Amino acid sequence: MTVARRWDTIYPIYVDAKRPQQDGARRVNAKLALEWPLAELMAKACRMLGFEVVFEVRFVSLVIVVDRKAS
Repeated sequence: MTVARRWDTIYPIYVDAKRPQQDGARRVNAKLALEWPLAELMAKACRMLGFEVVFEVRFVSLVIVVDRKAS
């Protein structure tokens, strides 16, 4: 397995309660979704859980890349 394959990308839109789940924008149940997901706070939470995190700015969205093997 290459190093790049171990990483997962988490976009704030995946947990945004304001986005519909039907079109694939939101990927969590509405009960678990966040009203205003902030990428910086999501990255901090992932770090606090022991994941290695790379915080990237792409275009106008912020991206969190998490190494799932780190924890």
